[in-house]
Amino acid sequence: MPVRDCEGSAQPCIINPSGATTYRVAVGGHSLTVTHADGWPVEPVTVDSLDISMGERYDVLVETDSPGEWAIVATPVVGDEQPAEAILRSDGTTDTDSIDRPQFDGQRLRYSDLEALEPLDLGDTPDRTIDVTLSGGMMQAPGAWTIDGQAYPDADPIAISEGEHVRVRMLNRSPAIHPMHLHGHFFQVGDAVKDTVLVPPHGGAVTFEFLADNPGDWLFHCHNVYHLERGMARVFEYE
Repeated sequence: MPVRDCEGSAQPCIINPSGATTYRVAVGGHSLTVTHADGWPVEPVTVDSLDISMGERYDVLVETDSPGEWAIVATPVVGDEQPAEAILRSDGTTDTDSIDRPQFDGQRLRYSDLEALEPLDLGDTPDRTIDVTLSGGMMQAPGAWTIDGQAYPDADPIAISEGEHVRVRMLNRSPAIHPMHLHGHFFQVGDAVKDTVLVPPHGGAVTFEFLADNPGDWLFHCHNVYHLERGMARVFEYE
């Protein structure tokens, strides 16, 4: 099991590089103070655990005010895979029999808890609103995962124009979690600024807004590698 030594506090960046697993992360006996979401600074918010989907990143502060060893645990939100674990150790403690493990029964981070210190300058009213439906599993042909019923690369581009304030409303009609990522842009989700956002299954809905200020053709896709390979992607194309 990996060991991370610290003295007084630790400031890890939690990254989920997995291909298909969303994790719930906590540290035994400690809270997590989130300072950045996807690299963007936020008003510090303290929680007991956080969910992190494929492609998401969170910078956190963990205060260790006494000697000891504590388990850092990342347990899958869906499925029966074994959790990933590491040890946070303070002041050279080596008593592994006394490792404190998280219970995952406290406050969990929600997107609504995140407030960007530097929100995007979008204006009040979107110039363009785009509705997309995420589908897959038993709803589609075997193995197909789609956006608006179209599977990439045989999917129409989504047109936008430079300078537009774009609103995207996503509806997930599939039974799976979809961490959706837009290349080349950050977007606003409520008061947070991110580039990847998890859309819950079974009718879950998430809206994000961004400024079309980076001309080009930009991939918009699910960060679950299997879903991406089976078609859950579109291209935002500047007109």
